[in-house]
Amino acid sequence: MIDFVYSLMTDKKKSAVFLPFKFILYLASLIYGLAILLRGGLYKLRIFNTRRAPLKVISVGNVTLGGTGKTPFTITLAKILEKDLKKNVSVLIRGYGWDEQEMLKRNLTDVPVLVGQDRFRSSNKAVKLYGSDTAILDDGFQHWELARDLNIVLIDSRNPFGNGHLFPRGVLREPKRSLERADIIVLTKNNSTVTGTGSIRKEVSAISKSAIILEAAHVPKHFYEGRAREVSDLSIVKGKRVVLLSSIGDPLYFEETVRNLGADVIE
Repeated sequence: MIDFVYSLMTDKKKSAVFLPFKFILYLASLIYGLAILLRGGLYKLRIFNTRRAPLKVISVGNVTLGGTGKTPFTITLAKILEKDLKKNVSVLIRGYGWDEQEMLKRNLTDVPVLVGQDRFRSSNKAVKLYGSDTAILDDGFQHWELARDLNIVLIDSRNPFGNGHLFPRGVLREPKRSLERADIIVLTKNNSTVTGTGSIRKEVSAISKSAIILEAAHVPKHFYEGRAREVSDLSIVKGKRVVLLSSIGDPLYFEETVRNLGADVIE
């Protein structure tokens, strides 16, 4: 059922037979959009309060459902802040996905990763327990409860806004105009397979005129065998027949990456 709904959201089902189902999802997206608008309005009118944490807060988020590379970007940003800028960093996550927090903790051995839905409370813990002066709010663009000093939004340069519809008719978590809140916009997955980002830059710049626009590429480094804890060169799969298993937001990009390494992906 989930795969079927997702195929409708992404317009992989193109036959006219599926139009009634898409119309139902469109009606649901109108209700969702109204709820988003109402929630934002309540915060702007200060009926709901945005609380200020006792440290600098940098939000890393997106406007679509997954697949933009937030977790690796958060890891990279935390390392830059800690090693290059000498900040005492913590990462605040909701903790819905075990694999996400495990990946953060494994790659950020010197950076506290605090898990909890109340991230204002987590930010206070970061200060009291670890003396943090900077917090990265992972997946925080839609988190109005905690004030932030910098909003970084990631956009998949290959498929920036899906079909342009809000969830559940499309993959947008918010209307595109929400990019007005962004301070930095990063166009991710910008590699040799992408024809160019000129049109995306133009569209994004028209919405968020003051935002800094950066580009990022995902480049594989090596293969890692978890049980033996061994690292292998990327050439190990060249010419080999392989089966892929993944649980990430954009499995097709993972498949493309492995194919570009010379592997024959049979399933």
